[in-house]
Amino acid sequence: MLSHFRLFGLNVRADIPLLDTEQAFDAVDVRIKRSDASLPEGLVDTAPIEVYAPWLYYHNFHGQWWAEYRDYMWMKVTRDAITYYPLVELEEADIKTYILGTGMSLVLQQRGYFPMHGSMVSLREKGLLFTGHRGAGKSTTAAGLVEKGATLISDDVTVLE
Repeated sequence: MLSHFRLFGLNVRADIPLLDTEQAFDAVDVRIKRSDASLPEGLVDTAPIEVYAPWLYYHNFHGQWWAEYRDYMWMKVTRDAITYYPLVELEEADIKTYILGTGMSLVLQQRGYFPMHGSMVSLREKGLLFTGHRGAGKSTTAAGLVEKGATLISDDVTVLE
C-alpha cells in the first residue's frame, strides 16, 4: 500500500507510512520504495567518499549517490527517488529514521537545498538557527524561546535555500 506525504515542500509517495497524517496530491516529486533486488555488482567494494559516522558511509557509484548504513541497509538516492535495500530484517521505525534523515537530506541537496541538523525559531521578525552535536540542547533552546513567545519554524532538521 502506498502512502502520500508532504515533506520539506515536496510531494512524497512511499511504500511505508513515514508520517501519521497522509495528504492527497496529484503530482509526485519523490518516490520511496524498497528493492528486493541484489545490490549492483561492485557497489559494496567501492571506497566511501565520506564517512559520516562509524556506521554511515556515503558512496558515489557510477555517478549515483548511495548511503550505506553498515551491516543494515543501503539507499540509492536521486533528486526524485529513494530506493532502499535492507540487508537484514529492520524495524519500520529504523527504516523511517534512515529515509527521513539521510535519504531526504540527500534528495534535498540534489535539488539545491541545504539541510542542516538544527532547530529554528522566529523571534522579533528574525530567524534564529541553533546547530550543534546530538544532545547539545538545540531543541531545548528552541522550546525555551517558544515559551517566551518565539514561533517554532523547525525542529531537528532545518532546510535552507
